[in-house]
Amino acid sequence: MFSEQPYIAARSSGYSLNWRYGKLGCVFFPEGKVVDGALQFQLLATTSSGCIPGRPASMPITNPEHVRALESKGAYWLEPDGTKLKLETKFQ
Repeated sequence: MFSEQPYIAARSSGYSLNWRYGKLGCVFFPEGKVVDGALQFQLLATTSSGCIPGRPASMPITNPEHVRALESKGAYWLEPDGTKLKLETKFQ
């Protein structure tokens, strides 16, 4: 789904989930929720019209509960098969 693993961008203005689209799907609708004190993302839906592989996209993380979980226990991406991938935080 991605051309590279999603990551968390940390800026002075706040946090965001960032990714680059792969060859399958090009509009993603991720959902974030707190699970066991950590922030967990998963893909709710996707569409494939107007795909441009490698195109960057992001989603701001503004929910105070999500920010607290991210800062205390980090963030993960949940794959459809249940695999959890630790998301790297990149300070920009």
